[in-house]
Amino acid sequence: MSLTQTLLVDGVQSMSVQNGVVRLELVQLQPDGKAAPVIQLQVPQPVVRKLIEALQNAAR
Repeated sequence: MSLTQTLLVDGVQSMSVQNGVVRLELVQLQPDGKAAPVIQLQVPQPVVRKLIEALQNAAR
């Protein structure tokens, strides 16, 4: 059984690459209009291009 979690993400606060892993700090706008971190997405560097392509295709 796999668990899935759904989050609404309004933007990227920061990004770093360390040891072959791209780390994205994702934020969500709060009721006061300020962005607050909600999750850190960690993607192995070799997978990043495929992820970007999938997001681009979804935006079409």
